[in-house]
Amino acid sequence: MLTPLRLAVLLAVGASCTRKPEPAPSALELATNPATESGIASVDPAQLSAMTQAVRKFGVEQRRIPASLQELADKGYLGQIPNAPPGKKFTINKKLEVVVVNQ
Repeated sequence: MLTPLRLAVLLAVGASCTRKPEPAPSALELATNPATESGIASVDPAQLSAMTQAVRKFGVEQRRIPASLQELADKGYLGQIPNAPPGKKFTINKKLEVVVVNQ
């Protein structure tokens, strides 16, 4: 049976237990990660998401798919196009998502 005292002890113990953050990956882990080698890991997912949102907003407002990310920047939908990782480029796929592909 759970008495009020046991409940108080469990709550106090549970409140003092915190989850330790996971350490950042080491240089060796980054160097041996296939995603890092392909350059995908160096692309900020938030940047891809923002560019995808800009593509979709353009599509809704202009009723067509933009010809390029440069067109989005020229029309004010993107502030700046980030640099793609070496050997890669940004492109717009059929789902109107910005993705990273080989050049």
